[in-house]
Amino acid sequence: WSIEMNWYGARAAETKPGLGVIDAVFGRAADKASAQPGLMGELISQQARSRDKPNHSEITIAERLIAYPELEDIATIPAGGLETILVPNIQQAVQLGELPENTLLPTVMVSLISIFYGVPLVLRQSNPASIGHMYRQQLSILWAGIRALA
Repeated sequence: WSIEMNWYGARAAETKPGLGVIDAVFGRAADKASAQPGLMGELISQQARSRDKPNHSEITIAERLIAYPELEDIATIPAGGLETILVPNIQQAVQLGELPENTLLPTVMVSLISIFYGVPLVLRQSNPASIGHMYRQQLSILWAGIRALA
């Protein structure tokens, strides 16, 4: 699943680097979570039970091609969690002036991961169709707060 998110992030980076990539990844995650509300619950449950970071390198090229035959070049996407796509794009957002130079990467990552998992957790039983809208709202609040604190 993270490889698919990284693929969408890599495609978004071709046209809208920085915050645009983060928006695209959250948008894709919202589409998946709305269509399959149990999926995000399973991911959150797995994260909560695991004491170690996931080993993303266990996913073979063959498994990628079987799981995502429609995603061109999926075999070339690096394995990794959300940080694989989020960290470089937060840094890019700072370089592009979308976020202030004094942006604290670890703080932003905690906020992004909290939003990523928290919004679907809160809405999955009551209104999974609103996950995308709430992601956009929460990201707007986060970016505005970071800029205001600069």
